[in-house]
Amino acid sequence: MKKNSLDELITEFLEYLEIERNVSPLTLRNYHHYLKRWSGFVREHSPNLFKDVTKINLENIRKFRLYLSRLLDKKKEPIKPITQSYHIIAVRAFFRFLIKQKDIK
Repeated sequence: MKKNSLDELITEFLEYLEIERNVSPLTLRNYHHYLKRWSGFVREHSPNLFKDVTKINLENIRKFRLYLSRLLDKKKEPIKPITQSYHIIAVRAFFRFLIKQKDIK
């Protein structure tokens, strides 16, 4: 597999959702938001993984979940657990796409 950056792969995933899966514009917007946050987290905390997503593992996901649990919203309150779950759902769907479409193990 060609090593694409995380942002390039996220763009491919969102295009796949739009064209192949025909998801709603609201779903695309939300997934873009959640995956942009994931990408920013990876870029900041593990820059080496940003360019090679094949090295991302469960420990990285655990750290992201911890990050989300400590993240504050615009009102300076922790984001709700359901919102945290939406982030993880988007990341999980993204990795399922990578495994099926990009042959990432």
